[in-house]
Amino acid sequence: TGLYPWYSVYETADGKFVSVGAIEPWFYENLCRLLECQEYVTEQYADGARREEIFESFRRIFKTRPRDEWVSLLMPAETCVAPVYAIDEVVTDPHLRWRKLIVDSPQPGGSARAEVGVMVKLSETPGEIQRPPPEAGQDSEELLRELGFRAQDIESLRQAGAVR
Repeated sequence: TGLYPWYSVYETADGKFVSVGAIEPWFYENLCRLLECQEYVTEQYADGARREEIFESFRRIFKTRPRDEWVSLLMPAETCVAPVYAIDEVVTDPHLRWRKLIVDSPQPGGSARAEVGVMVKLSETPGEIQRPPPEAGQDSEELLRELGFRAQDIESLRQAGAVR
């Protein structure tokens, strides 16, 4: 919820972000130790001005290094910290690729496009992508007709640039 400093998102020196979810006390302690602010270890649930002080310290500290440097330091140290990715980073993440959560889906004409794979992994009945998704606007008219739009309404929406 972002109510506490140990469950929030912080900007880093390179303008990127890390997410922190150090709910368990040992995760929070590890985080404080590695951020070099051990004085907050016993105040995980601080309220009021003290909680704001911890937030401000975390904000200031996270802005001292780039995101990937923080992730390299904190992620393996049981702190529950992870990078916040931009879309172009999500589709190239090695872990997501290895888990087939992001896959290259064949497209008409022989090209491929990165898209979300099957999230649920079932050993006996694995899912698979059956066909490529429609191109942007490819099925707009069909969908709008199903929703009850008349041909002239759809054309008006096209002319206004609201649909493709």
